[in-house]
Amino acid sequence: SKIKTLYFSLPSNSPDFTGFEQGRVNWDFDTPFEYWKPLIEYSLDNNFSFIYLLNSPKIYTQFDNLNEHLEKLDKLINNLRKLNCNKARVCNPQLMEYLNKNYPDIELYLSTSAELQSIKQYSNLFAIFKNIKECVPSWDVNKNFKLLKNLRKKFPNIKVELMVNEGCIPACPIR
Repeated sequence: SKIKTLYFSLPSNSPDFTGFEQGRVNWDFDTPFEYWKPLIEYSLDNNFSFIYLLNSPKIYTQFDNLNEHLEKLDKLINNLRKLNCNKARVCNPQLMEYLNKNYPDIELYLSTSAELQSIKQYSNLFAIFKNIKECVPSWDVNKNFKLLKNLRKKFPNIKVELMVNEGCIPACPIR
């Protein structure tokens, strides 16, 4: 095994947190994007693939002020693009469509938080979003070898990443 990819999202108490991330972590003090920028650059300089996590399943109607969150998202995406980061792990189809429309250069990586359970669900989503590069099946289906085999067979151009030793629980309420 070799670690080649890093995942990251801003802490939920960051002033640049967009709300499209899963707010699982708080930091001891405010950490804007600029605080994390050198670590992102270091990762990229050392040939790691860097994927930003926009993997909240939250739908648009759950935002008090959607425009404010979209402005923060636009600022974040542009900051990432300046660093040549163009990969996002996404769950929400509304957000996938927004990224495709406004940032067609962003590569989509499907999050485990999508909670897809069947080949038909994957087929429907992949038919809508033809630019998904990779998917992570939910922990709940991680041992469904028939599904995993059929995913690889039916979608040979989409990478399938499996979680190993992940702290996820079946039917996780955060997802």
